[in-house]
Amino acid sequence: MRLKKVIALATMSVLLISSLAGCGSKGGSYPGKNVNVIVPFGAGGNTDMSIRALLNTATEQVDDAYTFVVENKTGDGGLIGMEALANSDADGYTLGATCIDLMLHICFGRTEKTMDDFIPIAATMADPYALVVSSSSPNYSTLEEFVEYAKANPGTIKVGDSGAGAAPNIAAKAFEMYFGVTFDIYTYDGSADCITAIESGEIDATFTQPSPAVASLKAGTLSMLGVLSNDRLSGFPDCPTVKETFGDEYDLVMMGWVALTAPAGTPDDVVKTLNELMGKALETDEYKEQIESLGMEYMVLYGDELNTFLDEQMKFYEEVCATIEL
Repeated sequence: MRLKKVIALATMSVLLISSLAGCGSKGGSYPGKNVNVIVPFGAGGNTDMSIRALLNTATEQVDDAYTFVVENKTGDGGLIGMEALANSDADGYTLGATCIDLMLHICFGRTEKTMDDFIPIAATMADPYALVVSSSSPNYSTLEEFVEYAKANPGTIKVGDSGAGAAPNIAAKAFEMYFGVTFDIYTYDGSADCITAIESGEIDATFTQPSPAVASLKAGTLSMLGVLSNDRLSGFPDCPTVKETFGDEYDLVMMGWVALTAPAGTPDDVVKTLNELMGKALETDEYKEQIESLGMEYMVLYGDELNTFLDEQMKFYEEVCATIEL
């Protein structure tokens, strides 16, 4: 009798452990524990701030049923963190940020990973790059004057970027190619450092998404001369696009996107749950206000629409990168 009781208790224990182990993607019980989110760049940058804004909003939408723990895993132009995401267990408990830099790493053969190693959940931003200069420059105050000066003085304008093959560098290279000009390139750790370098007089210009420069642009120490976009930015309606300034043959459009992503193989029901949760968060006024306060363009992009957008972006960067020598 005693032996039967021990066996019965042991059986109940196994069933209990099995039941707890099953808490996850099945039966609507996801998540059963904290969800780790890898951000491949440092805290306070565009990628980090936009991802945190989405996660904070999503958490509030479900009364803190989710606990997202952000881990900034930096290095190698974001590649270390993004490869770590791709190599994580595909169980829904490790998500991460992927961005335009991933496509550039792929295009330039710096990783064996492809876009198929990731499942995009929701885009947190897709802001175009803009040409930013010092407001005190005596040589140009408009986009037309900047191009004229660059053509007349090849190699004279000092342009800051964040390394060969990084997005700001590709934007500068593409601008050189479109207009037949040559810049003197200086490399910094990131866009924020480029902004500081312009203000200190170390360099003359940079190509950046607006958010790192918002404070300086509002203060009037920096000027935005042109946007690499189809349309003017809502936050900077007075700044023209390259295309509207020079015509359709100068259709130079380059956007820096960030997306919350899961590793390939993550269960379909988990992906569906995350799509619904993040989509709901994206559409809130609260998220819109957070993004706009950071100087980013508000957008709602998730699910199939996000997949289509990223397919188009990949094709674009494959074409651009094929024409650029690093």
